[in-house]
Amino acid sequence: MTDPEPMRPARFTPRVLLAAAAVLLIGFTIELTYYYRFVGLLALHPRVIWALQGLCVLMAAAVLWGGARVHRALLYGIWLFLAVEGALQGLAVLGWLPDIGAYDFAPYSRVYTRTGNSITNRYGWYAPRFALRPGAKKIAIIGDSYIQALDIQPQENLGAVLERRLNAGAGVQTEILPLGISGTCPAYYLELLRYARTRLHADEAVIFVTVVNDFMNSSSELNPAWWNPARYIYYRIGDGRVELDPRSQPAVYRLRQEMELTHRGLGLNLARTIRSYILLEKSLKNPLDRWRQTRNLRAQQPASGEIELPMGGQRGLFVRPITPEVQKGVDIGLGVLRLCRDYARSQGMTLRIVTIPSFPLKFYELYESRPDPAWSLRFGKYDFSQPERLVMDFAEKEGIPALSLGQYIKARGLSAREIKPLFFFGFGHFTPAGHRFVAEALQESFFVPPGRSQKVL
Repeated sequence: MTDPEPMRPARFTPRVLLAAAAVLLIGFTIELTYYYRFVGLLALHPRVIWALQGLCVLMAAAVLWGGARVHRALLYGIWLFLAVEGALQGLAVLGWLPDIGAYDFAPYSRVYTRTGNSITNRYGWYAPRFALRPGAKKIAIIGDSYIQALDIQPQENLGAVLERRLNAGAGVQTEILPLGISGTCPAYYLELLRYARTRLHADEAVIFVTVVNDFMNSSSELNPAWWNPARYIYYRIGDGRVELDPRSQPAVYRLRQEMELTHRGLGLNLARTIRSYILLEKSLKNPLDRWRQTRNLRAQQPASGEIELPMGGQRGLFVRPITPEVQKGVDIGLGVLRLCRDYARSQGMTLRIVTIPSFPLKFYELYESRPDPAWSLRFGKYDFSQPERLVMDFAEKEGIPALSLGQYIKARGLSAREIKPLFFFGFGHFTPAGHRFVAEALQESFFVPPGRSQKVL
């Protein structure tokens, strides 16, 4: 009797490999479709899902009815994709990838910027871990890209710095929760305030108002046409009060669902988390978006003698007197801040406001060579301290504790040379030094130890 022939291991034939790839793609597409449907994107951007579904059908048909030549051709395409993606990942790890920004609002999603690699936290925020300890005082720091701070590492964020300062040698533990969304305005801050209270159980909140564009972003008449009310949250003035623009209901729904989904388990967020790590899509899309933005900025170049606003703000905010069109945006923005105050009071929360100043290039041209702090933000018809004063006057009238960083910097006696390192390029987002400076300002102005007087500017 002869011994049976030993069993040979199953071969990974092209059909088997292609079938495995098809299964992975189908699973990814199903979960991403769920995400699009859950947040309402399926009605707004269905082409991505249609393309993925079509690719799933193509691969399934190739597995079932395609010949060996078709299988090999598709596998070569997959290998090519993996090779290019692997090269991009290697460049990103080394920090050599060109200015390709990667960020998606998802748990533990990939963040790649010019400063290196990092990830979001469990709830999709670019910030250190939210411990949410029972009994700890929780303070939400709310704002736009200045608070999101993708240019730095999460532990360098002013929220993380402030938390370390407040808890140094203190018996009472305080958690700071940075909640920043790039390109937003008070309409979004109201939603973030509600989220901070209902989902993160925040006891207090500090809203940062960016004077260069928060009021511009509050009015659909001042914003670019592609930021239409269906895509962006706008409020309007109706019957003497500020109310949500009904056309922005889909945008409100999407934002709330985006934030809600991150609290529904990692499994339901897996597809968009995986997507955040794929750099090939960003490498193709980001340069095109940047080219479009550059073209639009060239079309909006200031006339000769006008002051340049590098952050893309509304020049009319700094002109005296303010035009009726710009004043409407200011009234809407301040009106929404009043709604923030009303909501905070209804929830027993302490609300504070901080204004972020704007230092244009003209400021450094005039004062950087001077070592003394004798500077001004008035340049002819332009007054760059005007929006901060508007917010501070509003806060005083409404009984909201507020801090003007512009006034605080002036009171500290900083020269233009000392101000410049606080902002990227002198006029951009906060640098790590800027975040440390603002954290110190917040502690001194709002969170002083008992027995010391509190300074509000």
